[in-house]
Amino acid sequence: MPAAYEAALSNHAIYWAMQFSLLLTALALWRAARAAPVTGGIAALLATMVQMGLLGALLTFSTAPLLRAALSRPVRVGG
Repeated sequence: MPAAYEAALSNHAIYWAMQFSLLLTALALWRAARAAPVTGGIAALLATMVQMGLLGALLTFSTAPLLRAALSRPVRVGG
């Protein structure tokens, strides 16, 4: 979603809303994994690890930039 990423890079409130939503989804995943039976929790975490590994490989070995907005300027989080 390049438009959403561009908006997050250009507005501090949207950037922090994005970060907060990522934190909430991560906490929800861990809570569900802890509440699930052991095999279900392990399977959920393994599936998540595989997805993140594939995303990392895609970003690492891509021959062209996937999001041009990230190349246009550095991310400035502080005031």
